[in-house]
Amino acid sequence: MLLFGEGKTETETNQIAKSYKNCPYVYFMATKGREIYSIYFLPEKQKWWIEYIEKNPQRLLD
Repeated sequence: MLLFGEGKTETETNQIAKSYKNCPYVYFMATKGREIYSIYFLPEKQKWWIEYIEKNPQRLLD
């Protein structure tokens, strides 16, 4: 799953990226200003998470 997002501030975006630092499903994550770019490899059992984020993308950046 490829995900692009934007935080409220650059600091917030960096904090979000740091919070996912040890997630076993994150393959790549980078920030540029308020923008965040990430690639996740999720097993089938995590399908619920993808569906939730598709319906509520703002929740990823809360």
